Amino acid sequence: MFVIIFSFAYNKSDGLTLKHTYNENEKNLTNYVNLITEQDDDLYRISSDVSRTEFPNAIFGNINYYQNTIYSSVSNQTFNKLYFDTLANNIPSRNRALTVSNINILSLMLMSNKYLINNYEKLIGYELVTQNNGLNVYKNENVLPYAFASSEVMSYDDFYNLSDHVKQEALLKNIIIDGESSNSFKETMKSVKWDFLDVLDNENVTKDKDGSLNVYVKDDLSITYELPEIYRNKILLIRFKMNKGSYNRDMSITINNVKNKLTASSWKYYNGNKVFDYVLASENQEKLVFKFTKGEYNLSDFEVSVLDYSDIENISSKVDKLIVDKEKTKGDVIAGSINVTNDGFFMASIPYDNGFKVKVDGVVKDYTKVNDGFIGFPISKGSHGIEITYEAPLKNIALKMSLVGIIAFVVICFLESKKKI
Repeated sequence: MFVIIFSFAYNKSDGLTLKHTYNENEKNLTNYVNLITEQDDDLYRISSDVSRTEFPNAIFGNINYYQNTIYSSVSNQTFNKLYFDTLANNIPSRNRALTVSNINILSLMLMSNKYLINNYEKLIGYELVTQNNGLNVYKNENVLPYAFASSEVMSYDDFYNLSDHVKQEALLKNIIIDGESSNSFKETMKSVKWDFLDVLDNENVTKDKDGSLNVYVKDDLSITYELPEIYRNKILLIRFKMNKGSYNRDMSITINNVKNKLTASSWKYYNGNKVFDYVLASENQEKLVFKFTKGEYNLSDFEVSVLDYSDIENISSKVDKLIVDKEKTKGDVIAGSINVTNDGFFMASIPYDNGFKVKVDGVVKDYTKVNDGFIGFPISKGSHGIEITYEAPLKNIALKMSLVGIIAFVVICFLESKKKI
């Protein structure tokens, strides 16, 4: 009885979804995914921000549905690090292995999320396509292609010298490589100073001697900050350190639908989320609503940056897009043609791993890690045929070992049966 009571008390705060709601969301998402892929036969990703923790691995019965979310204990760790550390996507769940969808417009544009499905206001740059059953489908023609070539490259040395916020702008305007930079990158993102004691103007918020802020939340707490005119309809990036957690309680801070959570330190899948990142870009964004769950918070090292969407609006027109051959692109193969304007690098927003084979004009070519987590390779000016295939590392060895195991099992069974005779 004690175990039952303890289990209920420990897990009662877990967010659960009614079966009817789950089925209804799945049905609506399936219909929208089918609608999108029927009308647009290009290669792109669709980001669904509806019940994001319930469908990270779903493809809704549609082989043409591509996404950048996954929940797996054996997922690509290079991609996980890129997704959360480099791209500064928020961590809303109790397990960092769960890379759920987000509304980080910089990440969405980098990873070719041409379509966005959600149930709230639209992001800057995304236009409404259709809406039904409380869900909206938005489209952005300006996201980077799934695969492309560019002569704008930046060395990893130069990249790592940038601030964490500016890195996200650099990723949209350059391919990051082991080598020399081709240009002198000029960031348009601006760092701004905010007094967060004024931003979080509430009797439960106090300033410590070291400049950090203490926030005491007995129950839930909501604080609204009216944005000054100069920050409205902009892309806002906010970061701060979460210095104090709890042994037995998850703590989270949500800003305008973007949630970060630090799990209880006793939780077996402790997510270690001690730096909270937010990228906010809702259209007509006039205020920030901070929502704290119960707990005692200590926050410090606040960073705020602002970026005009117009500064990244035309990024797709500055690269050479891979024209995908849909007949050949299926399963573990991506194939197509490309007309490269200048010598540079080719990049596909596919998580870097061993096991890829790249062919350019039928010739096998070495590939490398670019953009801190994608696959890429040098490419020369002119027209080229591209083919990228994937085979799991050690697949053939694993198949041979499995065959040996089956043979050994059959032999043992045969010998055992002979003994009984």
